[in-house]
Amino acid sequence: MKGSLNAYAKHRKFLGLAGGSLMAVQKAMAAARIPVTRDAKGGYVVDFAAADAQWAANTHPTQGRETKEETQPPRQQQPSKTAPADSTGIKADPGKGDSAAVNASSLKFNIGRAAKMAYEAATAELNYKVRVGELVERAKEESRAKALAIEIKDKLLGIPDRLSALLAAESDALRVHIMLTDEIVIVLERLSTSREDR
Repeated sequence: MKGSLNAYAKHRKFLGLAGGSLMAVQKAMAAARIPVTRDAKGGYVVDFAAADAQWAANTHPTQGRETKEETQPPRQQQPSKTAPADSTGIKADPGKGDSAAVNASSLKFNIGRAAKMAYEAATAELNYKVRVGELVERAKEESRAKALAIEIKDKLLGIPDRLSALLAAESDALRVHIMLTDEIVIVLERLSTSREDR
């Protein structure tokens, strides 16, 4: 689904995602965190599913949301966990492997989050299309088609009962053809008007 920046902000707000305001979407666009194109009139157009995935992949997990530290009163400072300086005054290197593990974990988190958001966006789009009538349930339509086929069959099979005596008395082939055609047209017109009334 595609739409304007404002429509995309409403889409994110509807899904309960961060960035549910026009200002947040404009900031994400300015920071190149979401893909945006222009329409023929020069307005911005956003592909919702692609933008949701890019937003999740290009946004740090704590960015755009309040952290616990911001919502709670300040706590006392914890003692430093860095290694103490040795006798020369040089602090020990905490190790480079820790940051690589954090980056890999953060990457996995962002990929999973992007996949989840893309799934939620696709589900929301399908639900929206069902609500506005663009999509219908297959089982209901198959049931309606079956009922219509049975009704057509029954009406057409009733033609011989109505016309057999008249056709037996008619010797002109053209007259027989006209009578049959007229009866079939009448049956089909009745079927179409009865379906429209429902």
